[in-house]
Amino acid sequence: MKLLQQFKFFIVIPILFGLTGNLFLLGQEAKHGQKNNFHHYKEIEPANISLKALTNLPAKSLTVDFKILDSLANAYSYFTESQQPFVYYAPKNLLATIKRGYYDLERTPGYSGTDTKDNLFVLKSYDLGKTWSKPILVYNSKATNVEKDFNARYPSVYAFEYDGIIHFAYTSPATGGTGWRGFINGIHDSLGFFITLSKTFTIGGQSYNWGGTDSKIYATTVDNDPMALAIGAIMPPGGTPLEITSNLAYRMTTDFEKWVETIPPAWSADRFVVPSSQTETDSLRSSSIVGLKPAGNKLYMGAYGNFIASETNTKNVPGFSVSTDNGVTWSEFDIMPWSIIQAYSTQLGVDHSAIGIGSSDFAVFDNGNVSFIMTLNEDTTRTKRLYDEAVHQVVEVYKEGTAWGIRKIADVSGYVLAYLGASSNNQMGGEEMIARTVDNEHILAKWVDFIDAMDQNGNIIRNYTTDILVAVRQADSDTWGNVINITESEIYDRITWIPNVLPNDLRNVPILKVETIPNPTDDAIAARNRQRTLETEPQYVVVGNFDATLSLSVEDTYNSNPLTVYSLYPNPSDIDCNIDFYLPNNTDVKIELYTLLGQKVKVVADEYMTSGIKSVRIPTAEIPSGVYSVMITVKGQTTLQKLNIIH
Repeated sequence: MKLLQQFKFFIVIPILFGLTGNLFLLGQEAKHGQKNNFHHYKEIEPANISLKALTNLPAKSLTVDFKILDSLANAYSYFTESQQPFVYYAPKNLLATIKRGYYDLERTPGYSGTDTKDNLFVLKSYDLGKTWSKPILVYNSKATNVEKDFNARYPSVYAFEYDGIIHFAYTSPATGGTGWRGFINGIHDSLGFFITLSKTFTIGGQSYNWGGTDSKIYATTVDNDPMALAIGAIMPPGGTPLEITSNLAYRMTTDFEKWVETIPPAWSADRFVVPSSQTETDSLRSSSIVGLKPAGNKLYMGAYGNFIASETNTKNVPGFSVSTDNGVTWSEFDIMPWSIIQAYSTQLGVDHSAIGIGSSDFAVFDNGNVSFIMTLNEDTTRTKRLYDEAVHQVVEVYKEGTAWGIRKIADVSGYVLAYLGASSNNQMGGEEMIARTVDNEHILAKWVDFIDAMDQNGNIIRNYTTDILVAVRQADSDTWGNVINITESEIYDRITWIPNVLPNDLRNVPILKVETIPNPTDDAIAARNRQRTLETEPQYVVVGNFDATLSLSVEDTYNSNPLTVYSLYPNPSDIDCNIDFYLPNNTDVKIELYTLLGQKVKVVADEYMTSGIKSVRIPTAEIPSGVYSVMITVKGQTTLQKLNIIH
């Protein structure tokens, strides 16, 4: 595409189809028709401490040396799990972030420069965040050729190489007043930037808006031309009919002048349960996007929702769809079976109906293994236990080879920080994120949790502050390592980000976070409260590095019992069934299907599996009706399960 060698500070507005003024209001995009939303943590006020007690607490040293990168008008530049603002491009050892500016023109109407909260800037580092470029303007909302009131929010960025030059593809939802306007799409290189705007569009005669804050984006070079793909949730104007409110879609460009919107058949609303509503007018949906990740020359889209194809249509579960042609076509979702949670909750001593799970991020290995980081919460309204005594965990739900499984990462408090301000709800929850290293050797989980403190008299102060916690797992291990607290600071750690993929050296992992700019006249209590503000106070963007190697695990003790089978269901089976089992150790597993006369019908799985709870799908749609034996062989021992197939 020759145009990219010539562009500089241009904007294109595509033709609009049926543009409507009924765009989403701020916050409306977050509604879901979820039946098990008790997976969310509780927002709480931090411990109330007197000024005397606060000033007499033992000093704590900050273990990460955070450096101020830049300033923001408010925290909303980085404040949703639906974006991708911090990325690593390994071939050039490039770390990049995209952010909004510092000045709020409502507070400082006399400011006439470009460093405003409505504009976008990219910053880059070639030494894992120790030094950074100056902010590079990549979107100017006040340029004469930009539509009025198209103000950038919650941006995402992706770095890639084209013609030997680093380019940045980026996208950002835009607001004007209180309503979403659409999305800003752009590309930037050393010559400047080129912008297009995505608004209302039509597919199959139906108008849709790009609603919400979803801005995950991917870019690469295909056949010597650059391309980019952004994914998002879409909504019909007015939020009805509910039969089409759960569509997921992408917009793709191969020239950065025109972005084409598509609803892949596998992502359409008819793959999800229609959300129930008493009013039929409240823009409910039963699907959401987790992320977009490249791995092994494929693209993976992670989603979370109430899938019709799931074995239960009353629970929201994760799943992923795969593209082998750079995002043009996509496979049907591979969906986590709920039996994984049933088996795991049995181990926890909690009925699975009182367990809720939620997902905000996932990682993909080049061999196709997929890992979701998830919250797992006990619904104490059903179990009647005290919230502090209930099960609250961060877990890894994964698909390795043919088997789904689950691993515990850590127990957590189940609480998240409540911010100050009537509209300042916590949009990032526990800030769970997960990423693998470039060499596929390790995977790292990051989250934020409340930490207790001890005063000088030995008294425990519950939920005193929030810190950043991480754990690491070797890719060939079934065990997560020790949880390590990488900050150990007095300040509330919040709005924290790790890159989409990590450098191989776990002793130098970059991390970014947002802090309210302190006021030197504040006393200790006022300073703590200021750190809980988002919108009314300016913020710092700070970056540091931490050593994650202290988390590396020691393998569990060997267990000689090679296999426990939980269930084979549905049985009888028509289209497919699942066999659920537990492996105490990493081992080779073979699953075969035989007739009762001993004739082998098919090999379902023959692979190395890590320990834990597993669920393997057995396709039965093309197998004649009859009674069969499912044979599982582990360490030379065989277990048989009878399966009845009826069509």
